[in-house]
Amino acid sequence: MKKTLLSCLLCLAIFGVTAYNRAAPAKETTTKPQASSLLRKREMAAHNAWVMQSYMEMRKIRLGMTRAQLLKVFSTEGGLSTRTQRTYVYHDCPNIKVDVKFRPVGKIDRFWEGPQDVIVSISKPYLALTILD
Repeated sequence: MKKTLLSCLLCLAIFGVTAYNRAAPAKETTTKPQASSLLRKREMAAHNAWVMQSYMEMRKIRLGMTRAQLLKVFSTEGGLSTRTQRTYVYHDCPNIKVDVKFRPVGKIDRFWEGPQDVIVSISKPYLALTILD
């Protein structure tokens, strides 16, 4: 969980989403500058690998797939939604989102979200703050 949260926060920094910065007191470092630079490069390489792996997983969701297949990669988000339209969050980082539109399949009820509903539109992944109900 800690690694996922760290990766998510680094992803937010890379994509340009900023949080309120509070000035922290400067810490004295006892490591050599070259060692910390090497460590930073390794962390960034690991983070970049996580971002690419996550992006490739998100790209597996295509038009014509079902809501059940979508839920293997994304989770539902709070906020307003209907059976035919909802925002989903990536399972490893709730700040990465997609907006999805569905064609209802089976029982017609505007509130019941069927697992066999078919994706007719999906946005590109984007970053946004989490919505809590």
